[in-house]
Amino acid sequence: MHAKAINVCVTNENKPFQICVFCFKKLAHPKRKEVKNGKAIFKSINGAFMCTNPSCVSVKNRKAAKSRNALSALAIGLVGFSIVLFWCKISSF
Repeated sequence: MHAKAINVCVTNENKPFQICVFCFKKLAHPKRKEVKNGKAIFKSINGAFMCTNPSCVSVKNRKAAKSRNALSALAIGLVGFSIVLFWCKISSF
């Protein structure tokens, strides 16, 4: 077998879950309303994230909610792409 030289990028997977990849602001869990015994209870949806920045591109295009897996894959790919292309990591992540 011949050895091949490849670039390896190491990223922290914790931070991309908390930051919007379009505006770099903090994300929140969307909440759903449940009625129990006549009382309205709001529960967070843990499988999704939502940007609440009104000037964000995703909010303006009505695509503010993202699934956790799709968002983390996009964020990790964005960090890896910036490292390979510019030799530096995006400071927000």
